[in-house]
Amino acid sequence: MNPIKTVFFDAGNTLLCPYPSVGTTMARIVNEAGFLHTAQDFDEHMPAFYDYYAHVYEQDESFWSEHERQQKMWVDGYSMVLKRAGIPPESIEEIVNDIYNAFDEAEAWKLFDGVEDTFAELKSQGIRIGIISNWGRGLDVILAGLGLAPYTDCVIASAEVGMHKPQPQIFEYALGQLDAHPSSSLHVGDHIIADVEGSARVGITPVLISHEEKTMFDPTTRSYAEGVQCISSVPEVLPIVSARML
Repeated sequence: MNPIKTVFFDAGNTLLCPYPSVGTTMARIVNEAGFLHTAQDFDEHMPAFYDYYAHVYEQDESFWSEHERQQKMWVDGYSMVLKRAGIPPESIEEIVNDIYNAFDEAEAWKLFDGVEDTFAELKSQGIRIGIISNWGRGLDVILAGLGLAPYTDCVIASAEVGMHKPQPQIFEYALGQLDAHPSSSLHVGDHIIADVEGSARVGITPVLISHEEKTMFDPTTRSYAEGVQCISSVPEVLPIVSARML
């Protein structure tokens, strides 16, 4: 097997997750609008949001390729949660756009433990680091705000390039951006279809991550990943890379 020269990472639920929670950010925006709600008022309805997202994704995941369509998915989902939490319908439209915009800020996210140290170690070894994520606009700004800009060689958000995972085109585009070869590349992500199957289709070695810490969406469990390298934290990428250096 060829030595690893490039490691690609998914973003959400791989490198970062909402902080302190989706409900906390929603409560802050709602309180600023004059309503008295707690994070729990919204977090308790997030399972319904996850079901909604799963349904939309299963129907047609191509919404991730267009900024307007992915924005509509989030806005519709947040609106459902606001309604269930008792926010009056006439107030939801203005509030929900503020919520959507709040998640464009780094303050609404946190890195999982060990991410920055892992990136620093990979860079010290001369490994190129790329991000390939189903995301809207502004992912590079969020990652920069979280301190990852000095380590990343490219940040590819689906809505900005008009391609989405698991399409092979977005992985091929990422390889081209870094002049990387699939046989010497890894892709680390939490989704069995978008990340594992998508990267494998173009010859990149997939690594499935399932954080022990609860994340925004229920992570793919290891039982689905027979024959795929599985890790439970980002630092576990380092021994995988080291093993391919021998």
